[in-house]
Amino acid sequence: METNNSLKNSISSKAAEGYATATNRGTKIVKNNALDKNAFLKILTAQLTNQDPFNTQDSSAFVAQLAQFSQIEQMTNLTTSMTEYNAYSLVGKTVAFNQQDIHGNQYGGVVQSVYKDKGELIAEVDVYENGKYERKKFSVSDITDVMNTISPEYAVNSNMNFLMSSSLIGKTVEVSDGGKLYSAKVNSVYKDGMLINLNINVEGEYVSSDMSLESGYSVEKPTFKGIYKGPEAGEVLLRYDSEMDVYQYKFVKGSEKTEEVQWTTYDEKKPPEGVSFVLPESKPNNTVVWSVDCNAVNGGDRNVASENVILIKK
Repeated sequence: METNNSLKNSISSKAAEGYATATNRGTKIVKNNALDKNAFLKILTAQLTNQDPFNTQDSSAFVAQLAQFSQIEQMTNLTTSMTEYNAYSLVGKTVAFNQQDIHGNQYGGVVQSVYKDKGELIAEVDVYENGKYERKKFSVSDITDVMNTISPEYAVNSNMNFLMSSSLIGKTVEVSDGGKLYSAKVNSVYKDGMLINLNINVEGEYVSSDMSLESGYSVEKPTFKGIYKGPEAGEVLLRYDSEMDVYQYKFVKGSEKTEEVQWTTYDEKKPPEGVSFVLPESKPNNTVVWSVDCNAVNGGDRNVASENVILIKK
């Protein structure tokens, strides 16, 4: 008896496993989140095939089921059409995805195109990555947010910004690059993808630093705020001549000897271009010399983003 019970339990267990993956006719059961119209048609066909020939189902019931099938087909087609319509309407809009780059930043950008690939809706989006815009493909189902605004790079203002940047050609500007501030002349303007860049010729680097006491005695320290144009490292000297009661300055560049460079009188009310000192509030009672070191300026042409322009000079 125990052997028979064990055998029955084994058969029941295996039968349960079989029913978990297939019907009693061996048809494979496919798990899915929802039944489509094809599944509905298969069920109806199976019902017709397996009905009792001596107790057939009322034909009106089949008519009702066929009507339901037609409704399901129409609803499915409508849902598919609406899904595709909504996806295609995303072109030109800014979207975000539930995917991140290697730095943990969420992907997002303006949708350039939407198309179907093997039944899946794909969106092509220009995303900013590795310092430039790259076109990437995402599944529309991965979209988390949609903004009904066009990215500024795609707006009409983009062309206006390009025209405005073009007006800088030939002008001198103050521009930041690599954490430093330069005086440069704009050679040309060009577009790199959606970025507007300037090709500039660097003329000098802006220096802002307190000056160190070289000779004489003074409690206060002046500050130099000017442009150093030397291709080699040098220094700026400021002197207060107590006998003449004037401030004087000079740039000593590279291998120049300090004594060979002439002093130039500094007029605080009319400072020359590229030279500016914040003088002590009180004049020293003796002749004093201060200095500040300047790094070599890497001049020549370089490319910078138009948004890095700080000041436009006449």
